[in-house]
Amino acid sequence: MLPFTALLLAAAAPAAYCDNPETPAQEQACAEAAFDRIEGDLNAQWQRTADTMKARDREYQRDGEEGWFPVLLAAQRAWIDYREAHCLSAAPRLRPRPDDHAIQMIICRNSMGLIRIEQLKELEEGMG
Repeated sequence: MLPFTALLLAAAAPAAYCDNPETPAQEQACAEAAFDRIEGDLNAQWQRTADTMKARDREYQRDGEEGWFPVLLAAQRAWIDYREAHCLSAAPRLRPRPDDHAIQMIICRNSMGLIRIEQLKELEEGMG
């Protein structure tokens, strides 16, 4: 298993075997547990960043200009579409066995989610 993959699997997985899953079922369970944690963290960061953008929109009313929050919302929707398309195209390269497609997608979504969390943090901090 690749070291980065192991990191993603162990990111939030509660089971002891997630440090070194030995079966595809263990690997998938660990990846799914990590996905749940990462999605929770992503949703929490999204809310903080969205709240910051909404506050800025209220503070700096700009006549006729779109506020920061609507732009952020459009970007997030585009990112979700991008994540899915990217993972569909990248999954076969991550693990070439066709029967591993589900885990490939989860691992890719996990890595993309971690990156997006950092991007949203940077946006929030830049507006603070």
